[in-house]
Amino acid sequence: MIRLGMTVVVPVLKEENVRKVIQEFTKLYMREAVRRFLDVTLNMIPVRTGFLRGSFAPIAKNFGATGTGVGRGFQGVKNERYYHSSGGGGILKTPTSGQQFSIPVAEVLKSDRVGGFTFNFGSQIKYYGVNDYGSRTRGTPWGSIDTGIAVMSEFLSQIDRVFPKIDKILSELTITVSGSSMRETVIEPDIDGVIRTASLFL
Repeated sequence: MIRLGMTVVVPVLKEENVRKVIQEFTKLYMREAVRRFLDVTLNMIPVRTGFLRGSFAPIAKNFGATGTGVGRGFQGVKNERYYHSSGGGGILKTPTSGQQFSIPVAEVLKSDRVGGFTFNFGSQIKYYGVNDYGSRTRGTPWGSIDTGIAVMSEFLSQIDRVFPKIDKILSELTITVSGSSMRETVIEPDIDGVIRTASLFL
């Protein structure tokens, strides 16, 4: 009797692996994009009392960004030491007292059910928008948000250069035939390792 045998190795692209890589890597990439945005944007806000810069400190800390230094204390005329919001009396400008006016950390980068992300950034401190886009005083407009968006957009446009290659996330199906018997074995890719390796290039 002649016994025939053969081994066939077939690459398999599993939907769950693709979905996990896309979701996890996109999340890492978006967080890095936000960090780069913050690094540029916050450092373009002039340091005076630290009130405005300091208002973004929780966001900067969450994303590992810099640029919330508080400067040299109070400057300018006496009435500039207080911020008057629409809610009532004046608030002493300190590096921490403005944090109540910045967008909550959880709202900065939000994911949806299909793997997409929405980026939000802003402050209720009125003079931020006025000075960032207007030219009412010396040294304005700051242009911090537009510059940050440009840096972020440039970084996002390069995602295809560092996104994990398809061959790194393929499963390997081995079919072994020996006579009348057939055996299948599957070697799964190290998806977590693929994502960790890719993140090193961010």
